[in-house]
Amino acid sequence: MQAVDAESGDRMKAKIPFDGENFRVRIVSRAVREVQQNFEIVQRPLIALCIPYTRDGQVLLLSQYRAAIDDTSLEFPAGRVTSTEDSRSAVRRELLEEIGFVTDSIEHVGSLQTAPHFSDERVDVFVAKGHVTQPPTPTAKEDAIKVVIVPKRVIYDLIRDGRLVDAKSIAAFSQAAARSA
Repeated sequence: MQAVDAESGDRMKAKIPFDGENFRVRIVSRAVREVQQNFEIVQRPLIALCIPYTRDGQVLLLSQYRAAIDDTSLEFPAGRVTSTEDSRSAVRRELLEEIGFVTDSIEHVGSLQTAPHFSDERVDVFVAKGHVTQPPTPTAKEDAIKVVIVPKRVIYDLIRDGRLVDAKSIAAFSQAAARSA
């Protein structure tokens, strides 16, 4: 496998030492100031994330167990975009699965690169208004999902108090707030 260096147009040799369900590791080798360097790159599928608001302006988050930290994490609903859907369709599906939420309106507010220093992961960010119509229907790998409903102003308290630490959720909330400012 070969990749093209964005700056010089040179071909980079790449190898794939790991190819899993959630990510792939690609190692590329390229010259930096005439010294050959290896770069380990985590490749991830496109992610769609939504900040859902109820019709009366409350914000919905979910608390779910995350094996990587062996603890629960407070986050906005998000998930990977499959090859058969676009980001808007994926986020509607995730909202229904994770919090039982159906949208009245949905707006794309931007995209984030979660960790460009080692990963190509991109998150498409949406804001939606709607209502909960059913209990969550998590997938087989999702565990201990609890829906948390708070006023918008409480999100800042959750961040300040260290209860909302998921970087993609914090960045998405900031991006949405900046867009509406």
